[in-house]
Amino acid sequence: MKKIIITTLLTAMLCACAAPSQSYTYQAPSVRGGVISSVTFGQILSVRPVTIDGGTSYIGMGTGAAVGAIAGSSIGHNRGSAIAGILGGVAGGAIGSSIQQGMQNVPGVELVIVNQYKQTVAISQPNTGEIFLPGDIVKIINGSPTRVTH
Repeated sequence: MKKIIITTLLTAMLCACAAPSQSYTYQAPSVRGGVISSVTFGQILSVRPVTIDGGTSYIGMGTGAAVGAIAGSSIGHNRGSAIAGILGGVAGGAIGSSIQQGMQNVPGVELVIVNQYKQTVAISQPNTGEIFLPGDIVKIINGSPTRVTH
């Protein structure tokens, strides 16, 4: 019973690694602090889908390794249990890392735009569902992060 509770808790921790929603979330200082973002206008030249890498964290690997080790150690007796625990930990770590990487990668869009100053810029941003087509006139909101909208 104790192993089931621990496994359930570790699985819940792994699920907590889920990626944030794809809509824009503004950081508090940029909204409450009255930070000014400059806006330029431009015309889209090209659009292509990209994947935005969410970075690396070892939470998924660690959680997967712990769950795998616990599950593996319940197999066999004495020395066999220890070996199964080690193998379960290695396999669980690899699986946990893979799951977390899949959850942190976000579908995005790369927009090549000629702005009002005749400069060509490329901006990649998460795909929020807004549809961009070549020829569209858009706003480029410069800030951290720079974003594009209609």
